[in-house]
Amino acid sequence: MILCKNCGKEVDGKFCSECGQSAKTDRLTWKSVLESLVHGIFHMDNTFMRTTWVLIRNPQQLLTDYFAGRRKPYMAPVQFLAVWCVIAVFINNIVPVIPGTMSGISVSESSQWIVSHFTFVTILTIPFIVLAIKMAFYKGGSQKYNWVEYFLGCCYMWVLYLLVSILVTPFTYLDAAFFNRFIGVVMTVYLLLTFWAAFAFFPRPFWSTVWRTLLGVLIYILLTIALSFIVVLCVKGW
Repeated sequence: MILCKNCGKEVDGKFCSECGQSAKTDRLTWKSVLESLVHGIFHMDNTFMRTTWVLIRNPQQLLTDYFAGRRKPYMAPVQFLAVWCVIAVFINNIVPVIPGTMSGISVSESSQWIVSHFTFVTILTIPFIVLAIKMAFYKGGSQKYNWVEYFLGCCYMWVLYLLVSILVTPFTYLDAAFFNRFIGVVMTVYLLLTFWAAFAFFPRPFWSTVWRTLLGVLIYILLTIALSFIVVLCVKGW
């Protein structure tokens, strides 16, 4: 007897007669990610809003369900992140430009390239997050999931950072002094989200998780600086 991993009903055939999820939900691999992405692009439905709501309300439930094979109610992670990247860029572009404020500051050619390729750059940074996790939590629980599972989990979690950035976008168009004070609050929220994720998935002694998380953040910053340097060289045609 096969039970559906999504709803728990008995499955007789390739799909569950109760919820429609496939009876076969193997461990996540690059092949399954590609197949899910291709299917999701051409079959987008209300799973987007449902995934967003669950991510905001209980992100740990979303990740736990997806890793456990209960994937039918949710949009695939890479596609979900890509959609929110597009939304973030769109919102940033429709906010009116106010002369003499943060919006009037000119940006470099490399910064313009990053903005115009925001989705690509965002997804490109995810492997650096995974690498930072693997390095910081080496022998500290990082073996619990494989690289693909970490990658997809980080795609979901990265949307939380995007949602915060979308909420504070209007503040970037106020006077520079106010924004410089407010950005500290935003960075604190980012750090708290990072700590939450660490404590949720690496339930070790408190201070061990704290220092490993800070180490992971430091490693990620160094890796992204290196990536930014490479992007600048490529844009300038070096």
